[in-house]
Amino acid sequence: MKKSIVSVALLLGIAFSCKDSFLETAPYGSTNEAVLSSNEKGADALLIAAYSNLDGFSGWENGTPWGSAASDWTFGSIAGGDAYKGSEANDQPDITPIERHEANENNPYLEAYWRTYYDGIARCNKAINAWAALKEKGTVTADKADKRLGEAKFLRGYYHLNLTKHYGKVPFIDETLSDVRIGNETDITPKIKEDLDFAISKLPTSHPGEPGRATKGAAQVVRAYTELWAGNYSAAKTYLDAVIASGVYSLNATFQIGRAHV
Repeated sequence: MKKSIVSVALLLGIAFSCKDSFLETAPYGSTNEAVLSSNEKGADALLIAAYSNLDGFSGWENGTPWGSAASDWTFGSIAGGDAYKGSEANDQPDITPIERHEANENNPYLEAYWRTYYDGIARCNKAINAWAALKEKGTVTADKADKRLGEAKFLRGYYHLNLTKHYGKVPFIDETLSDVRIGNETDITPKIKEDLDFAISKLPTSHPGEPGRATKGAAQVVRAYTELWAGNYSAAKTYLDAVIASGVYSLNATFQIGRAHV
């Protein structure tokens, strides 16, 4: 009898202690945007992910890295006549029409560039939302959040600028949009400038112990390049003069070392 009572009590204990939540354990070794956005380390991971698109490659699902490379080898050097594709006819054959200035909407290089840089913009927007939320909650200092927001907006402005160079009028996608299926009827240059101006106002001249992050000088150079692209040379000179006057930068002794694509 005593044994029966113990058995019944044990069964009742198991029945009442087991709830559906027991089966809702989050998978180990995985995360999601909501988790990353809830803390500083996760928000920074979202920002670093946005930086990764700077090399022009965001996964094979978005296309090959050659067409959207940061060096702009395909659409800049080859299309501009500074470089020659070379090799054999069946090696990267989709570059040949670009070299000949032949329009072909089915060329995968055109889609790859578009997908890669808009993927970078999407990552920027996730980082912006995360850092803005942490700032609002007081989880991080306003100064720290503003610096990270400056980095994200610098990247977003840079990615949009590259898209306008290649396609003309393109949609400007920011963190407020839930539906990104918008038109491209307007010139987005003012919004690009707005992102870069914010970056200039918030970014430091350096990040001690954190090399590779965007700086005030980088934002000023890209802001100048935006003016150059629009033909506003005097305005561009203002930003470039500020970079020179900062005293942070100097010319390299060898041209090849200093050569960079903006």
